[in-house]
Amino acid sequence: MNKNFIAICAVAGLLAGCSATPQFENSKDMEDVVGMELPSYKMKKYIEDPSMDIHGDYDDSLIVEFDCLPSKAFIEKVNKMVEQDSGKTEKRWLKEDEHRYRFQARYGDGGRVPKCREGRSDWHISMEFSDNSKSAVIVYGYW
Repeated sequence: MNKNFIAICAVAGLLAGCSATPQFENSKDMEDVVGMELPSYKMKKYIEDPSMDIHGDYDDSLIVEFDCLPSKAFIEKVNKMVEQDSGKTEKRWLKEDEHRYRFQARYGDGGRVPKCREGRSDWHISMEFSDNSKSAVIVYGYW
């Protein structure tokens, strides 16, 4: 068998292992990413991206459930973050409609990297949630 083919398969296998376990199932890691305290949550479902490419790019998803509905105080903090980001070119906090919010970030251009992801670059993350639901979706991966 061709040695190059075997080497490519071995590297692809190692890269696939990078996404084989869920990340950010811990709300404390996610707090480090978003830069503020989040309501506690538990992971309900992990969805591994079946389309990881040869470069290791992937988008994994977590469906999480907050212990309780997001509090008014939390939503007020999020609204302040949305307001602060409104004048920025790269908006991290967005209000999608009356009830839905999204945090989004891309890392890899030498900016701040959360402690839970030190040493890793060229990755992205988003978290979507609603002020009237206990469910949230976190999507993360490499690009």
